[in-house]
Order: sequence, then C-alpha cells, then structure tokens
Amino acid sequence: MSKEEKKVTKYSWGRSMLSTKFNKPMAIVSVSVLIICLILLGTFVLVSMNISSYLDRLGEANVVRVYPPYTATQSEVYDLKTTLESFENVASVRYVPKEEGAAEFREAYNEYGEIMDGFEENPLPDKFVLTLTDLTKASETVEKLQQVEGVEQVTWSADATRTIITIKRVLEIAGGAIVAILAVISAFIISNTIRASMQSRRLEIGIMRLVGAKNSFIRKPFIIEGLVIGVIGSAIAYGIEYLIYIYGMQKLIGSIEILKPIPFSEIALPLAGAFILVGVLTGVLGSIISVRKHLKV
Repeated sequence: MSKEEKKVTKYSWGRSMLSTKFNKPMAIVSVSVLIICLILLGTFVLVSMNISSYLDRLGEANVVRVYPPYTATQSEVYDLKTTLESFENVASVRYVPKEEGAAEFREAYNEYGEIMDGFEENPLPDKFVLTLTDLTKASETVEKLQQVEGVEQVTWSADATRTIITIKRVLEIAGGAIVAILAVISAFIISNTIRASMQSRRLEIGIMRLVGAKNSFIRKPFIIEGLVIGVIGSAIAYGIEYLIYIYGMQKLIGSIEILKPIPFSEIALPLAGAFILVGVLTGVLGSIISVRKHLKV
C-alpha cells in the first residue's frame, strides 16, 4: 500500500467514525435491528439443526434391514455383506445373526421376551442392518438392494423416512426465506442510517465533488461505516445467542436424553463465521445501495 493510499484509508476510517458518532441515534437503531435479526436468524437455524439432529437419531428412519435366504451358507452371507458394503449410499453394514437378533428382541421387549421361549427353535432369521448416508435416496437404494442376488427380503420404514425428508425440506425452505427477509430488513435500516449520514454531509460531499474527488473516495467512509455497524452488531448478537443457547436449550432441555441438543462447542466457529459474514455483508451492501443512489453512480 502506497503512502497516498494509507492517507486515504486513514481519512476514510476517521470520517466513518466521526459520522457514526454524529449520527449515533440512527447508528444505534441500525445495530439494534441487525442484532435482533441475527438473533432471530441464529435461533431459527440452531433450532432447525437440533430438530434435524433429533430426526437423525430416530434410528428406524435411516435403517434398512436386508435378509439373506434362510438356507444361506456362511460363505454366501460373507459375499452378500461385501456386496452391500459396496453400495454408494450405504454408510455401514452390520451383520446380526439370529441368536443376536433374539437377544435384542428380549432386551427391547422385556415383558414379552418369554414369547421366544415358546419356540423349540429360534424363528428369527439372520439379517443385515444398513445405515444410509442420504435419506433422500432411500427409496432408490432399497429398489437396488431388492435386485441383489442372494437377498431374500428388504424392509425399511418408508413412511417415517418420507416424513423426515418432508420436515427437513420444509425447514430448509423456511430457513432460506427467513434469512432473505431478515437480511433485506437489516440492509434497509442500515441503508437509511447511511443515507441520513450523507444528508447531513451534503455540503461537504458537494465540495469534494466540485474539487474533483472521485466517487470511490467519497464512498469509502460510508462503506466503512456500514462495515463497522455490521461487525459490532454481529459480535453483540453472537454473545446473546451464546447465552440463549447455553442457558435456554442446553440447560432447559439438555437433561432429556432423546432431545439432547448439539454441544455449542461443535457449532461455535461456524455460527461465529455465519454471524460475521451476514452482518458485514448486510452492513456493506446497505451502505453501497445508499451511496449509489445518492451519488447517482
């Protein structure tokens, strides 16, 4: 960076800080609106992530059971396991012999476990339990599995899987819409703040244009002002979101095992990055829109 560029940058930062101080009420409004929007956005995203995580824990939804023929030999069972593991959408394959299946039945249905005692021979077949990578491809994967040689039967929770896929898609669509709406609202408020700042400095801007100042030179302090608003709003919103998550979700519902929320440590960095990105982009874009209109560029 040249000496002249350093002077311009220093001037721009100084003017932006002075402008923010001079228009403190509007700056506070902009930061407050951005904080509220980011908190609403962050809370919605975190709730959606936890719902998605909870749905994924419903094991029956993403598990497919594949049954080999009752008369299959150990060699045939081994070959079938190798074939199943080669499927692209299969994350894991677990072989469950009928003895283990009977033990699982007794454990899951303790009060009805004595039913198994009524049989001279274990009636349960051997099976493979497959965990899928992508639920949206479950139906397609099941159809392919049914065509594999050596597969007697394939069972899966079709209705539960479709319900989960539908819920996830609704959350994704709603999340995208909410992100867009909140971003537009924040950008609008910040744009108005920058516009108010420019109105109060019309004479100064006019003089700069008369003496030949480039639009980029005039524009820079206002963009920095929007950047500062975005960073401050993002930092405060992140701190508040942290408190909401720790003392809200984790403390209130964390004791319920099946509803156990995602640890904040796993989402801290992505959440911070998202807040900063959204806050900065909103502030800068709001400034650019306002400046472009005023300078008629």
